[in-house]
Amino acid sequence: MVTLQSNYLPELLVAGDFVFAPGAEVGPRILEEYEIIYFMNPKTLHYTSGQEKFLIDQPCIVLLPAGVNQYYQLAGGQSMRHQFVHFHPGLLLQQMLPNWPQKSLFTLENNSITVDLLSELLHISSKKDYGWRERCSSILLVIISKLFSDKTEPDVNKLPIEIQASLHHIESHLPEQISVKQLSQSVNWSHEHFTRVFKSHVGMSPNQYLLSRRIEKACKLIAYTTISIKEIAEKTGFQSEHYFSRSFKRLKSTTPSHYRKKAREYRHISEEYDSVWKSQHPINTYFFYD
Repeated sequence: MVTLQSNYLPELLVAGDFVFAPGAEVGPRILEEYEIIYFMNPKTLHYTSGQEKFLIDQPCIVLLPAGVNQYYQLAGGQSMRHQFVHFHPGLLLQQMLPNWPQKSLFTLENNSITVDLLSELLHISSKKDYGWRERCSSILLVIISKLFSDKTEPDVNKLPIEIQASLHHIESHLPEQISVKQLSQSVNWSHEHFTRVFKSHVGMSPNQYLLSRRIEKACKLIAYTTISIKEIAEKTGFQSEHYFSRSFKRLKSTTPSHYRKKAREYRHISEEYDSVWKSQHPINTYFFYD
């Protein structure tokens, strides 16, 4: 039998699910380990990671490597809930590091499944059933791998000018009918050459990229507006609601209606900051893995 050595998986150190009072702050601090944080309901959160500064006003996930200066402060008059895990990456994640994008903040709209996995990790950590450490390490490996696999936006600064122009055209005309032939002609390339160069730089075909961007725009409309699914399909360039729903489920593993339901649940949590927090694991409690 082949067994996976423990040092291959992430080594979890401490985790928790805490509610911050209005005005609370953390840091400045430099951790010797990695940290993943899910800011569940920030309204006005000032966050600094190294030289980067963010004003966070919607749910998001932050992944911070070791040795980076970190500071965050909750402004305004509302409390905030956040979940976190401190860990060492282990050999599998270390091997993946050279291929990871230089990105530390991930919006929630691409990672609702990741949020569910993080809650499950904390639930297992609180129960401490058989094999709980290994199960938590495996879940964390999946969480981090998924965060980076969901990256759909290429680094435009490293792309040929023709591909940059095509990406700009796609982003500016998502509701309209766009063809690969139209894109290739606009940069005076043949259809075959354009498709080959586009895929080599962006990582997916022009049609795949166009579909992914339409679905991501649809996610925002589903989560933050009340317009119908049919209208959203039209606004994001789909010719029929049926094709939109089928494509959405294929890329997001859920239906548009269920995605909206989950988004509303998260917003409901953020609006009721003074209510009793409900969870499958204790709140304001540290979980240690030693």
